[in-house]
Amino acid sequence: MDNTEERIVFDTVKEYLNVRKELALLKVADKVSSSVAASVGIMIVSILGVLSLFFFSIAMGFLIAEKTGSACLGFLIVSGFYLLITVFAMLTRKNIVEKPLMNFLIKQILKERNKAIYENQN
Repeated sequence: MDNTEERIVFDTVKEYLNVRKELALLKVADKVSSSVAASVGIMIVSILGVLSLFFFSIAMGFLIAEKTGSACLGFLIVSGFYLLITVFAMLTRKNIVEKPLMNFLIKQILKERNKAIYENQN
């Protein structure tokens, strides 16, 4: 093999490695952007849900206050209800929050890989 052939092989390998690096960067950018987009969507829905829950809670406090005749008791009952939900959520947070969130993130990150594996099986 002479010098020009070695140079051609070297240039080809160099170009191949640059293309692989570029592909890896694009894949990372795709994963990050889709994860950020999903996170922003979840945050927007969560904020709207919290606002709705806030106003619903105020309305329920006034409704219970009207039925019981005491504003303090109405809001205390609503607060007690949320305290029970908080204790329940703390006791079951691994199954209700952590595992589904981890599974969602893993699915987002490995979506393309899993799709390729599924297509190869069929």
